[in-house]
Amino acid sequence: MTGDHVTMANQALEVIKTISASDGVQLEYEVLGEGEPLVLLHGVFAGRGAFSRQRDFADRYRLILPSFRGHDNSGKDLPTGYGIATSELRDLCSVLDAEGVQRCHLIGHSSGGAVAFAFARSFPTRVERLVLIEPSVFGILHGPEREAIAATLGTFIEAGRVEGDLAGLRTVLAYMGGEAWATLEDAKREARLQAMAPMGHLTAPHFQALLDFQVTDADVKDLPTPTLLIYGGASYAFQRHMAGRFCELRPDWPLVIIEGAGHNSFREKPALVNDAIENFISEGVAGP
Repeated sequence: MTGDHVTMANQALEVIKTISASDGVQLEYEVLGEGEPLVLLHGVFAGRGAFSRQRDFADRYRLILPSFRGHDNSGKDLPTGYGIATSELRDLCSVLDAEGVQRCHLIGHSSGGAVAFAFARSFPTRVERLVLIEPSVFGILHGPEREAIAATLGTFIEAGRVEGDLAGLRTVLAYMGGEAWATLEDAKREARLQAMAPMGHLTAPHFQALLDFQVTDADVKDLPTPTLLIYGGASYAFQRHMAGRFCELRPDWPLVIIEGAGHNSFREKPALVNDAIENFISEGVAGP
């Protein structure tokens, strides 16, 4: 099944579509602009609107912005065997196949970056260039760094499973929001929590899926796709370890550090990030 809703945005034709996933759940996505396909994959609790500052790419590319399950108007139900390299990967394939996309440029942020990596690993001939913005590919961490992130994600998972969806979501936001979240007025903090409550059911299964996403050093070393890494200079400490591991495994992959930006550098400093992406895709040269 498909359904289309057409509006005008950024001088380009925007089409909001729905398709049925392999298990019948409805998946929503947007198509905007014309040209080479450029696919953008959002992180958990964000939705495709996270890429609002990248929509100008529609002047040069055909943007495809999927909404993962539980986000925007995509169905909430998670299938048996839900995971990054299983159902999330299949859902992405369903969207690309519906659009007739055989090869694309692929951008993924956070857990969307994990799905992007999984897709490039499984279908390397379908990805022209890959951009990973702080991807949640925790499998490449070893030793104390791996143990630390596993413990952190474990607190999210435990809270969601034992105390309920809202408690799990609250635990995630307290960690991710840091000082800004802790000092927010109680009423505003509660309002934001309630606004995100419909996604609370994702907490335990999603972070478990990230922990279960198996990626070996060889997977990274053998990936043939030209890849750009983008990290915020003020992001989480574990992200610095991730960046270091990627650089250790693939010194040929350009790394762009956006100084003063956190985990959402593509929203905090979009001009720098967009320039880096455009240079990498169009010229193969990284850097703001």
